[in-house]
Amino acid sequence: MKIFLAEADKKLRVGLQFLINQEPGFQVIGIAVNGNGLPSQLQASQPDVLLLDWRLPGVPINELVADIRALEMPLKIVAVSIRPEDESEARAANVDVFVTKANSPDKLLAELKTMSRNN
Repeated sequence: MKIFLAEADKKLRVGLQFLINQEPGFQVIGIAVNGNGLPSQLQASQPDVLLLDWRLPGVPINELVADIRALEMPLKIVAVSIRPEDESEARAANVDVFVTKANSPDKLLAELKTMSRNN
């Protein structure tokens, strides 16, 4: 499974990249630290999943998700936020999965494995 990681926090980004790349069959194929140009990066790299920091700077997040969905790629979007209360906004914006940063990394990996099996 090819995963694109869009995360502003450097420590979390490095940790997630390491964790994902350790998982058999999973690979981080691209990284963004803000939303500027993210849709074109996704189009160029063709990932299966986007791990999206719900507080990613650069572009209003709802606009960013709409722009990504407009690409009509078979892309799953996993929104990740420090704030559990962001879930309703993320779901309204048409993300596939919402995970809080307070959850253990095992929760995120379980969601990714479920997506991988359902593909």
